[in-house]
Amino acid sequence: KLEYAYLDVKYLIRLADILRDRLVAADVLEEAELEFRRLEARPPAAREFDPDGYRRIRGRSALTDPEQSVLRELFLLRDRHARRMDRPPFKVLANETMLRISRRRPASRAELRGIRGVTETVVRRLGEGILRAVARGVERGRPPAPRRRKPRSVRLHPRQQQQLERLKDWRKEAAARRGVPTMVVLPNHALVDVVRARPKDARALAALPAVGEKRARLYADAILAILAG
Repeated sequence: KLEYAYLDVKYLIRLADILRDRLVAADVLEEAELEFRRLEARPPAAREFDPDGYRRIRGRSALTDPEQSVLRELFLLRDRHARRMDRPPFKVLANETMLRISRRRPASRAELRGIRGVTETVVRRLGEGILRAVARGVERGRPPAPRRRKPRSVRLHPRQQQQLERLKDWRKEAAARRGVPTMVVLPNHALVDVVRARPKDARALAALPAVGEKRARLYADAILAILAG
């Protein structure tokens, strides 16, 4: 384990030097450093379990409705046990094994043992839970409809939205002239910051954390003209 951890970091310092040299050569070091600082400051995203995640299992679409209902129950069961055991879900029960169980829908431990991938350890630890999950899935008959997720949208006033679209058009042209990706000119979150802040001059533009001095020096005239239009 120590050797594995050591190899994880052995080459990172040298790689950092190589990447820095490439960023300098491409004249995008300042832009990259701004993005690095933004990412460093972001709090880690809370890992939320998605009960509809079973729909992303390869092979799920070939199952009948009752079989998919069983698969969903097995997926929920696996997550509960993975959390309790502090193990990755696939080490508790593999996707392929859950698919086989869903197709066979065993009603007893003997039937469960006959399914490939179901070891004695699985039967001992999860056997009764699996059989109850199968029974619940069969009784339900079909899985519930997936939850509707609210799309994440940036709320801007109509005028701000128009300015954002104009900035995107300008950014595309500026990136093409400079021969860089559009996010080097200004990433999306920076565009939103700009239209919300509506800086009045280059100094105020440079003071925006996502913009910085170099971008203000290169693009202030164009950006301020769009905001004033």
